[in-house]
Formats: sequence, C-alpha cells, structure tokens
Amino acid sequence: MSTNAPEPLDVTRDGDRTTARFARLTSLNEYHADQIGKQLLALADAPGTKFITLDLANVEYVTSTVLGHLVALNKRLQTSGGRLTLENVRPAVRDILKVTLLDQVLDLR
Repeated sequence: MSTNAPEPLDVTRDGDRTTARFARLTSLNEYHADQIGKQLLALADAPGTKFITLDLANVEYVTSTVLGHLVALNKRLQTSGGRLTLENVRPAVRDILKVTLLDQVLDLR
C-alpha cells in the first residue's frame, strides 16, 4: 500500500556536504520514525556524502526511536571520516538531547 505522504526532509547537496531540513514536520515521532530513518541512512549512503547538517529549526519534539536513527547516522558518517551536525536545535529538543547525554555525542550548533 503506498501513501502520498510528503518526504520529511528537504535536501540540498554541495559537493561532499549535504544539508537536510525538516520543513513539514514539527514532531519527529513514531508515526514518521521508519521513514525518517530510511531517508537519513540514504543520505549517508549517497555517493560522495561525507558531511551532513540537519536543520532542526521546525522540530519541537523527537522520540527515542528517531534519536536512535540520529546516532546510527552519526556512526555511519564517522566510520567514513565524516560528520553529522545538528543546527538550529530548539530548547525542548536540546533538553531531550541533554537528558539522554546525546548532546555530548552529537555536534550541536
């Protein structure tokens, strides 16, 4: 069964740098977690991708499943000498990252 749900990420590429923005989602919850995880890993697997910046300006909430996807993406990029950066992190999401200690693992800007 196919859905007409929009892709959760708007992606732009510039050489080995990819920027992705959650333009249409404010809550990265279980409903979207699988789709988000697949799209994030596809970003990392794209030829030539080394650095990914996720713009979280619109994101107000993140579930543990999505946090797991972020950690997996970070690990995949690090193994190939790359880096994941999270930018424009809202206070509520920053608090979640701090409580889970992921603020010490992920690069927040």
